[in-house]
Amino acid sequence: FSIDESLIHCITMVFAFSAIAAKTLMEGLAIRRELERMEEYKLVTSRLRTDFVNSNSVSEKLRIMMEMERAAFEEMRIFLRTHNESSFLM
Repeated sequence: FSIDESLIHCITMVFAFSAIAAKTLMEGLAIRRELERMEEYKLVTSRLRTDFVNSNSVSEKLRIMMEMERAAFEEMRIFLRTHNESSFLM
C-alpha cells in the first residue's frame, strides 16, 4: 500500500461510519415511541392486576384474566410488527 491508497481507504471508512452514525441517530428517536408503548402496557397490566386482587367473584376474575390475555396478545402483535419493520445496521 502506498500513502495515497491508505488515505483513500481511511476516507472511505470515515464516510461509512458517518453514514452508520447518522442512521443510528435517526432511528434512535424511535426509542421514545417504544418507551411510550411499554409504559402504556405497564399501566394496563397494573390496573388489571389491581382489579384482579380486589375482585371477590370468580366470574369477575375470569373476565379480568381474559382481558389480560387480550392485552398481552395486542402487545405481542405490536412488538412483532415493529420488529418486522425495523432494519439493523452492522
